[in-house]
Amino acid sequence: MTTQPEPDRLHHLLDRARRGVILPDEGEALATLVGEREAAIEQAELDAEQQARHFRTICGERESYRQAWKYEQKHRATAEARVRELEASAPEVDRRPLHARHVAALTDAYPDLRHTADHIANLILGVRDEHVRELEQRVAELTAGQPTHQPTP
Repeated sequence: MTTQPEPDRLHHLLDRARRGVILPDEGEALATLVGEREAAIEQAELDAEQQARHFRTICGERESYRQAWKYEQKHRATAEARVRELEASAPEVDRRPLHARHVAALTDAYPDLRHTADHIANLILGVRDEHVRELEQRVAELTAGQPTHQPTP
């Protein structure tokens, strides 16, 4: 009888117990099998409860991610619309009048610099252009949702 598979052994011992002919060592074996089954059922219930908590956690995280995604999409669309609006309203800048004003201001204030005024005006406009490029890059990063640009000091 000890070579029987566990379910068959359990049914055999239960049958003997019902008929009242179970031997003491068979009673101990029955108690052990029943205890093992109870432990397995308890563990299955704990596993199911843990899986349910895990499932609820995952569902909550998924909802959080979904809400964050919706928020990001809404604000990205708003930022993109604002950039398009600003681009449409921004006038095209012609550097020539700015250059001429800088040259005139330099030669008026410092007549000795008239030979280098053109070069200095180009340097001034170069710095201005660099700042404009940095601002455009920052707007592009914000629009893309990747603010990584560090401005130059």
